[in-house]
Amino acid sequence: MSYQPMPDLDPKTLEELRESIRDNGVVVPVVVDEFGNVLDGHHRKAIAGELGIDYPEITVKVSR
Repeated sequence: MSYQPMPDLDPKTLEELRESIRDNGVVVPVVVDEFGNVLDGHHRKAIAGELGIDYPEITVKVSR
């Protein structure tokens, strides 16, 4: 199940984010639920993975 409610970033914004992560790392943590589903930070996680960069992650418990 995908929790990505936002549309994909346009190519220019995605490249700017990639450059920022390359230069500064992931500054805003990726938020996941207790099952490992990404709630916020899909693009940050994907780019960090492409670049082989560790990223901060926050786990939150969600009610079902």
